[in-house]
Amino acid sequence: MQKPFHSPHCYLKNITISGFKGSAHEIEFTTYLLNSAKTLETFSIFKTKKYYSYEKGYFSGASGEMEEVA
Repeated sequence: MQKPFHSPHCYLKNITISGFKGSAHEIEFTTYLLNSAKTLETFSIFKTKKYYSYEKGYFSGASGEMEEVA
């Protein structure tokens, strides 16, 4: 697989990754994001998968936990 060329992401401020298992591809991708996102404010990684509910206004995961979105 060809690696992407380095291109800074100047507008990316928040990143949330859910269902993270720590595979080599996931680690490579998160490292790329951390090195490329110049204005990054928050980077959240969750082992459980989270789904956003537009009606309720929050993310919930397989275990039922909720996270409010501002």
